[in-house]
Formats: sequence, C-alpha cells, structure tokens
Amino acid sequence: MDMKHAGHGGYAGRRRIFRRARAGIPEKYRRLGLACMLCLLAAPDFGILWGPGSGFVYAQEERRDADWARYSEIYDSPEMIPEPPKEFTGEGGERFRLMSETLVEVPATGRRKRISGEVIYREVSRDMAAPDTARMEVWDEESKKTFEAVLPLESASFEGERWNGDFAFTVTFHTYGADYYRLGELQILHDPDGPSLWTHRAALLKELGKKEEDYRIESIDWAGEAYRDENGVLCRDARASGSRRVWDCRAVYAGETALPDYTRYRLLMEYERVEPEAGEAAYGTPGREAVRDAGRPAHQGALPRGAAREALPAWLRWLRTGAGVSFGLLLAAAAIWGFRQLLKLAGRLQEERERES
Repeated sequence: MDMKHAGHGGYAGRRRIFRRARAGIPEKYRRLGLACMLCLLAAPDFGILWGPGSGFVYAQEERRDADWARYSEIYDSPEMIPEPPKEFTGEGGERFRLMSETLVEVPATGRRKRISGEVIYREVSRDMAAPDTARMEVWDEESKKTFEAVLPLESASFEGERWNGDFAFTVTFHTYGADYYRLGELQILHDPDGPSLWTHRAALLKELGKKEEDYRIESIDWAGEAYRDENGVLCRDARASGSRRVWDCRAVYAGETALPDYTRYRLLMEYERVEPEAGEAAYGTPGREAVRDAGRPAHQGALPRGAAREALPAWLRWLRTGAGVSFGLLLAAAAIWGFRQLLKLAGRLQEERERES
C-alpha cells in the first residue's frame, strides 16, 4: 500500500470514528455539555456580582457619584474669569446646580530660560575690551513683567573702522626752566619758544602704552603758564592732541536666567445633582436647553463639602447586573455557535479531499 494514501486513509478513519461517536451521544447530554461550556465562558461576567474591584462594580461606584467639582480655564486676573453657569445638564440628562465658587491661585515659580541681548559700544579703541558682563532689562511675555538680568559676554566683533580726533593728553615739565628734561631714557633740551616735544612723539606714545599704528599726535602746545606744585617745584603743562583709530564693538551677552514668579487664577465650581421633581422627567426638564460647558472636571469622585453620596436602589443594581450577565451569555453562545459551524465546514472540506484522492 502506498504510505501516502495509507496516511490519508487513517486520518479519514479517525474523522469518521469521531463523527460516529459524537452522533451516538444522547441529545440531553449534548445540551448539558453546551450549558456547562456557556457557564464556564460566562464566569467572568458572573464575577461582577461578587468579585471585588471588578470593572462593573467600579463603574457602579462612579455612577453613584452624583456631584461634580469642575475647574475653569486659567486666567491672568480674577476679573477675567467669566461667570460660571448656575445650572447645567450632563451627558446623561442629569441636571446639576452650582453650590459654591472658590477662587484658586495658580502660582508659576521656578521658571528658567536662556535669553540673550546685544550691546553696541561706539568708538572703541583696539586696546579697549567689552565688559565681561552686562546688566540688561528683559520683558517676560508670560508674566507681563520687566526684570533685570546680568548676562555674561558670549562674543564680540568689531566693525566701522575710522579715525576719531578725540585723542589728547597732558605732559608736565618739572623744574621748568632747567637746561634739559628727562623723558624715560631721553634727555630733551629746554626750548623757551615751545614744549620741544615734536620730534619725540613716538617716545611719548610709548610712555602712554599706545601703538603708533593706532594713535597719532598732531599738535603739542603749552597749556597755561608755569606754576608751583604742592612741593613748591616750578612746573608747566603742555597739551598733546591728535586722533585714534576706533571701531564699533558689537557685544553679545547670553545665558540662562531665572524668570520672575507670578500668579494666575482659576475658579473651582462645585455642583450638586438636582433630583427630578414630581411629574418631571427623570432626565431633564422639557423645554430647558442644556448647558454643555461647565468647566473641566477637577477630579473623579469629587464631592463638595457637606454633600453625601446617594446609593442606587437594590432592585436597580440587580437589574443592571442581570443585564450585564445576559449580554455576556449571549456573546458566549454566539462564539460557540460560530466555532461549531467552522468545525462542520472543515469536516466537509476534508471529506471532499478524501473522496478526490
């Protein structure tokens, strides 16, 4: 015998034995087994009757919370908070009445931000450096406040090179009228007609610590008559003037700094459920338009001060529980019926393949 066909024949035999055995089971036992399977599949739904912490029981507890606490949006001042609705209707048609309003401060603290600013120092010489820090006035858009921040120097650039004629300094001749004067290591002869320093301009700049490529002495003249200093020594001053090479220094200061604290406001509104009056529909009053926006929920299960939770009647809880169980059983039965149909279809397909082979 071909082993391939033998294998198919053995499988087909097993299928036929199974079908005959299943057909031999009394109808009442088949129904009993089906009922047991339904009970097992529905066990999680039965658990809502007794199981602590189950989803359905938790939902019932949330539904028993008949009062709401809601927050308004956050505003810059209490005057900007709109008047809350005195009454509104929830999604389930239940009416709620405003019990109390509480103004809540919302502080904004500990904010930090990187800020930067630019300072332009005009007519700066090469030997002048931008300050290491700068005090700047900053506007904070969020808090609507102006504050001062000390920022460190981040970078500096120079632009607009030019010569400026504001360079000037004073030279004092001590022991005026002597045969010569000493300037560093130089000896300068006395000249009654003038300061006699014109040929020593480079030496004067060196004494000042200036460079000739950046500073120019253009004139040297007497600045007043001779005088005696505090020690009684006869002196006379000369004034040297000229120009210096300058730039505009563009300095950028930047760093992270603390932003000012400020306070904003919102309204906490506490509502209580309005019980329907005699002859009134359980889900709202006819002709009353529901107010849809009563703020945002403060938290789940929030109750206003002095309010108590109202439990549902026992018969209503039993009815809701029974409805949940029935729905779970219906779903389980539908799943088993579909599975049985799939088994029948698979069996028919297998028998057709066996006949074809």
